[in-house]
Amino acid sequence: MKKRAWVLIGLGGDDADADPPDLVAWAIHAIKSPWWIFEDEGVLEGLVRAPVLARYREWAVEWAERDEQFTGATQRLKLDCMECAACCFDNRVLLRKGDLALWREAKRPDLLRRTEAWRTRRRLPLASADKACLHLEGKLCGIYTLRPEMCREFLPGTEHCLFAREQKFGKGLP
Repeated sequence: MKKRAWVLIGLGGDDADADPPDLVAWAIHAIKSPWWIFEDEGVLEGLVRAPVLARYREWAVEWAERDEQFTGATQRLKLDCMECAACCFDNRVLLRKGDLALWREAKRPDLLRRTEAWRTRRRLPLASADKACLHLEGKLCGIYTLRPEMCREFLPGTEHCLFAREQKFGKGLP
């Protein structure tokens, strides 16, 4: 018997030539899909389709089981990042060249010194026993205006966000 392919289907946005909306793009990224396609005809018109690789199907099943408790296709969440900071724990923030340049321009050599080598790149190390980012001050980022691009791109409500909340607080949804 031939196994059926699994696909992630999400809203495609208004423009077939543009990237999918951020939350859909993050979901595609979370399952490490090698590609996605915008459907411009048929029953999936206006949606994005991406393959779910076999090794990530367990995650997709967990997400579906978690979300089936909600009626309707979507669930509105109110996530206050200033009261959470779960994404700042047990993180692996890889720094990009632009981050290092920003810190140099801001004349913050102390930030450069607080990084560590990792393979061929640099990253922010975890500092404390609770695995908090070394720049976290309470629940706020101590270098918010100079935070790395990876932190700037992190979106509330994504699978990554909900997973971080679940790991930190024992629940993914408020």
